[in-house]
Amino acid sequence: MTDPRLLLVESDEAFAYDVITALSLSDETVEVEVVENIKQATTMASADEHDVVVIDLQGASTRTAGPALRRIRQATRAEILVMSNLNRQGEAAAAMAAGADRFVVKPTEGIAGIVRAIRVTLERRWASDRLRTLAFKDPLTGLDNRASFYSRLGDAIEEAGSHGRLAVLFLDLDGFKQVNDGFGHWVGDEVLRQIGRRLRARFTRPQLTIGRLGGDEFALLVDPIGRLDEAIEVAEAVVETLQSPMVIGGHVLRIGCRCGVAMRPTSGQTAAELVRGADEAMYAAKHGGGQIRVSLRDGTPQWGSNQPQPVAEELSANHGNMP
Repeated sequence: MTDPRLLLVESDEAFAYDVITALSLSDETVEVEVVENIKQATTMASADEHDVVVIDLQGASTRTAGPALRRIRQATRAEILVMSNLNRQGEAAAAMAAGADRFVVKPTEGIAGIVRAIRVTLERRWASDRLRTLAFKDPLTGLDNRASFYSRLGDAIEEAGSHGRLAVLFLDLDGFKQVNDGFGHWVGDEVLRQIGRRLRARFTRPQLTIGRLGGDEFALLVDPIGRLDEAIEVAEAVVETLQSPMVIGGHVLRIGCRCGVAMRPTSGQTAAELVRGADEAMYAAKHGGGQIRVSLRDGTPQWGSNQPQPVAEELSANHGNMP
């Protein structure tokens, strides 16, 4: 886990130094960046690289600073903590209405109270990130889970409009059941983890989303995409990435995969149509030979690779060196 990152909007250098010094006394390291005004903070916050933004209003009313706070809120998903010298009735409510998550009065809290509030806000951000991870990430592989993948696919379809092109790839592993039955589920789980790591390492482009739909089924979303050839190239790269042997628990395992490809709008328009088309194309590759098939609108696999079929096998490491 990376260290939490804090953006401090503070023009008083001495006060900023006191906050940073107090934060450094904790066992947990916090990376702090300091800017002097909200305009600078808005520019930096737009990169969305901070966990918490702490804004010192320097005696200004929250009501007059409201538009600036709203711009910060729109620019970042970070937790926003607002500090003010003012303790007038309604200041906290105005700050919250403008987008703050927490409000503290500087003279009342002092350095110790402000640092405590920052710590609490960081913990809340961590808890929020953890819940988001549990909701949208597959706990075994760290990839998008089924719900998250379908959500991203739905968003991509909506943003693409009626004629936008994207591709869905559906993967199924060869030999995975034999691994589970022969070596136990812990080896099978490690196979899935390694596959997740391989896919993440190979496909780092932001337009490519990888998900585990369940069991030994994975899916990739390529958005946007120009031609069918590009989708086939991705599918071939997937096959190449997964065909290398794995060494797990003293065994050398070969796990191949079959891949079905569905293109929008050729293979369908909706998320369900695209995933179903890619699934059916994968099934045709699995039972009809070849490793890659492409589906058209009616779901019929129309193209198949003639690459040699992968051999799903397991070899004891005691029987010799890895081929």
